[in-house]
Formats: sequence, C-alpha cells, structure tokens
Amino acid sequence: TKRLVTPALLAALWARDKACTFPNCGRPPQWTDAHHVKHWIQGGPTALLNLALLCGYHHTWVHQHDLTATVTAHDVTWQT
Repeated sequence: TKRLVTPALLAALWARDKACTFPNCGRPPQWTDAHHVKHWIQGGPTALLNLALLCGYHHTWVHQHDLTATVTAHDVTWQT
C-alpha cells in the first residue's frame, strides 16, 4: 500500500542486486534507484519481487521503452 521503499527493503535490494540490474551496466547500488517492475500506479506492490535497482540512465531508458523484467529472489532479468 506504500510506494516508497523502506530502508530495510532497500538493504535487501542492495544485497540481492549488488548494482544496476540493466545488462552490462554494473553501476554501484549507491548510484541506483529502486524501480517498480509492475508500476505502483497499476497495482504493483512495493515488494522485493517487484523491485529492481536501476541507475538513473537505465531507469529512464526502461520507462521510455516500456521494458519489463523477471524478478526472482536471487536476480533480475530484463527483457530487452
């Protein structure tokens, strides 16, 4: 029911993703945002299995190109 990522959830994202999850990027987690794979406004939950770390550049890219990803407890795979 909340859009913003809690500190605990952000720590879990950093531990799982370790960097920007866009293929071949790897910018460190300090340079990333938590992205809702299924948009929050469309009912996507603010939960680990619906979030992925993206750097600012790739966060914009994903929105501009309406990309989606498969998220598991261990990784994120983008459909590019």
